[in-house]
Amino acid sequence: MPHTLLLILLLLAASVIVVTVCRRARLPPILGYLLVGIALGPHALRVVPDDAATRQLGEFGAALEPSAGPAVFYVYGPGGIGKTTLLRQYAWLAEQSGRRVVWRDARDRVDVPDDLADALLVLDSLDHAGDPTGAAERWIREDLLPSLADTVLVALAGRDAPSVAWRADPGWSTLLVPQPLEPLGDAECRRMLSRRGVPESAHGSIIRFTHEHPLAVALTADLCAQRGDGITAPTDREVLITLVGELVDAVPSPLHRAALEACAQVRRTTEPLLATLLGLDDAADLFDWLRGLSVVDRSPRGLFPHDLARDALAAELHWRNIHCHALQAGPSHCLAACLLQYPFTERQNQPAFLGNQDE
Repeated sequence: MPHTLLLILLLLAASVIVVTVCRRARLPPILGYLLVGIALGPHALRVVPDDAATRQLGEFGAALEPSAGPAVFYVYGPGGIGKTTLLRQYAWLAEQSGRRVVWRDARDRVDVPDDLADALLVLDSLDHAGDPTGAAERWIREDLLPSLADTVLVALAGRDAPSVAWRADPGWSTLLVPQPLEPLGDAECRRMLSRRGVPESAHGSIIRFTHEHPLAVALTADLCAQRGDGITAPTDREVLITLVGELVDAVPSPLHRAALEACAQVRRTTEPLLATLLGLDDAADLFDWLRGLSVVDRSPRGLFPHDLARDALAAELHWRNIHCHALQAGPSHCLAACLLQYPFTERQNQPAFLGNQDE
């Protein structure tokens, strides 16, 4: 059982005992919950850490109270960051509180029962609903959710943050609870690796390779268990294929994949640079597509992928020996091949045509 669920069980058990004592003493039950939180929290016994996961579960637990009112929890983050895992923890908490759980995948046809009173409705994979126009997400926001009773609690999950339509609507802005997921901290990574039997001597190299990404840590730990040793180089094909597949949405075409790989090879990607790298006259559509990916961030000087996405794509690209393929593909691809000979970390050897792309 995950470490977080063990903490939840401990909190529930302590709450039952303390609240029972309070009731027998004719004290309000809320006092018992407060006492448990203070005693086991980060400022007393420190059984429960003061981290993002604890706060997210605490927010959801408060929403399970009958007097809490309606709420829509919106979990988002890159692929493999743990969105579905958090939804499962929400579902477990809801079941323990006596709520019915209705789980639907947005990639399928979303049909919900007529009677959802006091239930938890979970809609996973919003970004994979198969509709690039956003009609499916709009239907969920404008038609499905408003039709539900006020006693229904809703949890959504997708790779991207809630759209402007959620945040700009005064009605939704008061009900929406955005919950971004971030990489694991160093301590949590080490706990996960220890639980999976990875030698402590290998923890540092694994954490540096994975950038504390939950899926990457789990995959690398499994690989260590199979081999019986640590990871010395982040080039294992099984890990890289899974990471690239999870971190990046399904690319529409080989040209989109080439744009993503090019973005991973330079410090910052601008629209003119992308057009030059791919040998195109106009790269506006590809640039807009890159900007919409959950693993790509933006800065005043251009786009750049998250560290783990960059490392995984770059290592996969080198493994496939793109030098030979690029030289055979024609002049328009030779520039991308040249980039691989001058990694973005070697600024002093960077070709003149790339210029200075520092922030």
